[in-house]
Amino acid sequence: MIYPTGATSVSVEAQVVDDTGLPVTGLVAATFPSPSYALAGAHASVAFPSLSDLALITSAYVAGGVKERAGGYYRLDVPNGAFATAGQVVIFAEASGKHVIIPRLEVGTTVGLVANAISESTIATPAEAAGRPAGLLGMLRRLFEKRANRRTRDRSSGAVVLYGADNATVLETETQSTTTVGGDIVDQFTQGA
Repeated sequence: MIYPTGATSVSVEAQVVDDTGLPVTGLVAATFPSPSYALAGAHASVAFPSLSDLALITSAYVAGGVKERAGGYYRLDVPNGAFATAGQVVIFAEASGKHVIIPRLEVGTTVGLVANAISESTIATPAEAAGRPAGLLGMLRRLFEKRANRRTRDRSSGAVVLYGADNATVLETETQSTTTVGGDIVDQFTQGA
């Protein structure tokens, strides 16, 4: 999961399994393994505050709160300090016969990368920058244009023309010419708007 730097009141899902990988059910704060967290790559870990039992799975956030959902899955309320610094946060807890599994939490830096990766301007090609629909969305538009619109070939010139839904707007043309280079016959394709 991805969280912004400084996130507060975050609850995560923790799975608890025994040495054979079977779910451990019926745990409460007093019997739940004591968790700690650390920024990935850091040498120091920070212990959670004392665990406390939540009355319901929908109870308000309490740092260190724990409540069983079902089948060895538990809600665990993570201290706000875990989200103070950008990076990957690792939460771990072990006790005899109780192994807690929680995926790494992504904090801060990846939020901007994910948001920017989807914008059309970051993946536009030169052809798209010259007025064609941009980026990934433009590629999808062209894919549907080619399926929904009329494509014709002029037999005399060899040009292929893609017309828009109105059957008049030229969306794309493609020409083919054959030349001889050093005794070899070469087909050349030229594509343009």
